[in-house]
Amino acid sequence: MAELDIDRINEQIKKLDVVDSGTFSIAGKGLFYDDDDKIDNLARSLKDASFEKLNLSGNSIGIKAAAAIGDALKLNSSIKELHLSDLFTRRTLDEIPYCLKHIFDAIVESGAKIEILDLSDSAFGKIGADELVNFFSSPSAWSLHTLLLHNNGLGIGGGQVIANALKTAHHNSKMANVKFNLKTVVIGRNRLENAGATALADAFKTIGTLEEIVMPQNGITGPGIIELLKAFSKNPSLKKIDLSDNTFSKDAAFSLKDMLKQLKQLEFVNFDDCLLRNHCAEHLAQGLALASPNFAGSQILLSLKSKASLSKINMNNNQFGKKGVEVIKSIASDLGLADFLGSLSDDDGSYQSGSAEEEEEEEEVVEPEEDEMLEEEFVVVESNSLNNYSPAELIEMLQTEPKLEHLFALQDEHTREEFLKILTLNKDDMDFCAKTIIGLSSVLTPDCSEEDKTLCLSIWQWISEIFIDQEEVELFVNSLVLHIHLIRALPGMESKFQLYGIYDMLFYVAKEKLFSPIFYDVLKFFIKRKCPKVEDIDSKKLLDVVESLSSRT
Repeated sequence: MAELDIDRINEQIKKLDVVDSGTFSIAGKGLFYDDDDKIDNLARSLKDASFEKLNLSGNSIGIKAAAAIGDALKLNSSIKELHLSDLFTRRTLDEIPYCLKHIFDAIVESGAKIEILDLSDSAFGKIGADELVNFFSSPSAWSLHTLLLHNNGLGIGGGQVIANALKTAHHNSKMANVKFNLKTVVIGRNRLENAGATALADAFKTIGTLEEIVMPQNGITGPGIIELLKAFSKNPSLKKIDLSDNTFSKDAAFSLKDMLKQLKQLEFVNFDDCLLRNHCAEHLAQGLALASPNFAGSQILLSLKSKASLSKINMNNNQFGKKGVEVIKSIASDLGLADFLGSLSDDDGSYQSGSAEEEEEEEEVVEPEEDEMLEEEFVVVESNSLNNYSPAELIEMLQTEPKLEHLFALQDEHTREEFLKILTLNKDDMDFCAKTIIGLSSVLTPDCSEEDKTLCLSIWQWISEIFIDQEEVELFVNSLVLHIHLIRALPGMESKFQLYGIYDMLFYVAKEKLFSPIFYDVLKFFIKRKCPKVEDIDSKKLLDVVESLSSRT
């Protein structure tokens, strides 16, 4: 082992961004705190410095380092900001809860009043959230106005823990005659689903002081959306709402309309890729009074009765077709809104279904009998698909209740292209991609045709082409093994997919050599462990192929 360079460590510590304004920061340095000297130097610097803002983001601490940091923080009651995002790189899920406990128990003991807390980009799940309960139950949380928990892998259980913790903080502060004035909550990419979202909605309703709520990519559908919208209405100072990449329903339309009418201070909403069909968008438009509404990627009908309050109209990615674009631009010009209309560059091409009759119908997108009707609204006609599923709906169902008909839906070229586009846009969310492709594969049975298998394999091939980087492939296959019973899942994340089709498809994936060797290294390792749940699966033929492609013998 190379001799520890103490001088170099001391030099790094000297570069800590401790400034006169009261900030202690080592943000983004990518340091791993494992050896004693490095940890001691950091702890000593923390004890000697006077600061209100602590930023350790973008480094990696283990249990020993967290304990030392905690000992230092016990002495500082003036801390107001904790920036602890991306703090546990390469740390195990067993370590992280202890790390959080050391730090937050110290904060509570110090009596510090925290105003900003950022724990984003650390996948600590529910067991990590459990270690935050003590903090939220203490006076240290009563001053909190910004909470950032983006991409923490909370799941339903973790979302419920955070929701209950927020309600506890609100209740305790109220009992002490201290106003709990939480303004910003960012809790996206956490797989909250409806149960987690509903729990948080109850907390938001109780709090009532929120100004910004950001919850994208949480797998929330109609029932959860409705509860959230009702809760938003109880926060009259709300200025920003982001529910992008969740799924609205017809029933959510009425709650959406009521919410928009009640929130007089609302300035920005992002409902991107939320399946805002005509029934939702019409209600949305009737209550609209926003500075910059963004509905890109949705299928909408936008009535312009509230047009005087608009400063920008973003209607991109709706497949209006060339004639539809011309009509929209013409109407906007007639209404004096041409300068507010965003780009329609992605909508010049119309959907081609291959049917002459359908093409003729598309040419008749807007033909109102009266000019007055044309002046009052934009009309966006949904695509004439060969099936009843949109790509986003397909993905949601494949991740929850996959059926063979969902595979058949991808026979439609347009649906397949949009489906693959969504996967590509979400390539950074490995769990999202893994659950989608596994759900698709799970619908295959011994009776399926070769055409069905070929179609499914083509989706796998697309996946292999967007995950080229070695690290991406490794992260993707790690997500795969979690959902095919080759590794024990966290509580609440157990896979419900049928395994036959998945193993059969993985056999073809291996046979076609779609991925780099690391993919097969990981598969081989977990298959050889003979997890009890897969004893009844004939994995020998898959293992034979995987071993031949593995980089290790």
